[in-house]
Amino acid sequence: MPKSLLTLLLASFTLSFVAVPQDDGRYLKDRDLAKLATALGNYVEAANTRSKLLEAEHDVQGEMDKLAKKLKKAPVPDILALPEDLGQALFLSRNYPKARGLKPGKILDAEYEGFDSIVRGKGALPYAVWAPSKYDAKKATYPLFLTIPAEGEEPKQHILEQWMEGAIRDGAIIAAPKMPDNIDDWTGVKGDTGLARIMVLMRAMLENYAIDPDRIYICGRGTAGVPAAIKIASLFPDRFAGVIGRAGDLGEGVSAQNFGNLPTWLSGAGARATAFKAEAKSLGWDDLVTIDPEGREAEFWTWANNNPRRTLPSTLTLYPHEPFPTRCYWIKSASGFSEGASIKATVDRELNQITLEGDKVTDVILYLNDQIIDLSRPVTVLANGQKHVDQIPRSFRTCLELIQLGTSDPKRVFVATMAYTLPAKPQ
Repeated sequence: MPKSLLTLLLASFTLSFVAVPQDDGRYLKDRDLAKLATALGNYVEAANTRSKLLEAEHDVQGEMDKLAKKLKKAPVPDILALPEDLGQALFLSRNYPKARGLKPGKILDAEYEGFDSIVRGKGALPYAVWAPSKYDAKKATYPLFLTIPAEGEEPKQHILEQWMEGAIRDGAIIAAPKMPDNIDDWTGVKGDTGLARIMVLMRAMLENYAIDPDRIYICGRGTAGVPAAIKIASLFPDRFAGVIGRAGDLGEGVSAQNFGNLPTWLSGAGARATAFKAEAKSLGWDDLVTIDPEGREAEFWTWANNNPRRTLPSTLTLYPHEPFPTRCYWIKSASGFSEGASIKATVDRELNQITLEGDKVTDVILYLNDQIIDLSRPVTVLANGQKHVDQIPRSFRTCLELIQLGTSDPKRVFVATMAYTLPAKPQ
């Protein structure tokens, strides 16, 4: 896989003190974070262009140091210890109100020029996007439906004819890419595929619209669109709040293994959807799969509103494969990808402990912040029963690196990593 595409798939993304946190867990208001947001935006731009990167890093560090002086009454006077505030600064760095080319209340035909640098020789990516007529980035964030048209449907036609529910049009961004000419490429992972086009489209939407990162849904319609949506979700389950399939069954060989924290809504499906739900039940997450034979837009809109992303789950299971998925949520398998490999991770906040249970996985990397575990205290990690007690430091350098890679997003900014080797399980 081209390095540029791999980087995109990992990324797709980038004063008064209050003595107690706000209702959302924040200690600082938007006006407190304005200068840090500007510095973060400049850093991402510098990293992308490889120009004046050291100066941009210095500016971010300087703004963080200034904010530390306003956080003397916080549990830890360091914004790296305050993921909600840091995430809001990252969100504000996009400066959405000044985005150009938006046409709220109309379906816009557009192209994303950056596609050619990711999948060379393919030119720009054509897509269509709808934004509500009352869209206002200063007042709200919006759900995003990344929707794959049925075979033969053009993006604008698909949005016009298949997304007619008034509540959705009034409350969400809807975006559809032009899919590859070859249907077999819709579920592929190398080159110009459905995967590449959806992840590029997500990037375009996050660059230009005030999207809530915890409410991004991937949708597919028809006999080609549904399998593509399910396949893409299985490769990057932590990027989406949920998966929606409409008027089509799942593809062959689809597994529910990596859907342990990913709600799935299927309408007009068939026997493969039934088998998918049965497998999910056998794995312990039957409640995450909804089959609604006659479901309409109003039903999945209600379902979506009830299913925001499980951003940092306290229990998760990853079944790694080559080339994807190797990471989901806050763990990464850094070893080989044998058939049947899996890693289960569980957090106990009271004990400040993480338990890792791996099978055919030897090396695991944890991505951490203080929403997951208290980094001010020693962290106990049980790796296949082997006990480790480590003081895991928050790192400015790690924070910036993971923002640039897109591993972090505004709802989960990681500030620390730690690698562990899992001994073989006793036979």
